[in-house]
Amino acid sequence: MIPTATVSREFLIESLGLIEYEAAWELQRQIHKQVADGSRTNSLLLLEHPPIFTAGRRTLPSERPIDGSKVIDVGRVS
Repeated sequence: MIPTATVSREFLIESLGLIEYEAAWELQRQIHKQVADGSRTNSLLLLEHPPIFTAGRRTLPSERPIDGSKVIDVGRVS
């Protein structure tokens, strides 16, 4: 049996302008849950956030900025 997929060309586009990284990240998580449970259509968020450094699990201390830049520790889920 060949798997089938449904392609939807309908999606919501939201222009959010400048938004803090953390607020955008939380909004994306909320929207993902809504799209996954079917209560919201697929969405495209257009946004910009101020400069920020995201540090993953393998980011070494020596790789972090020392100029006072904001750092967000992130853990990617696979």
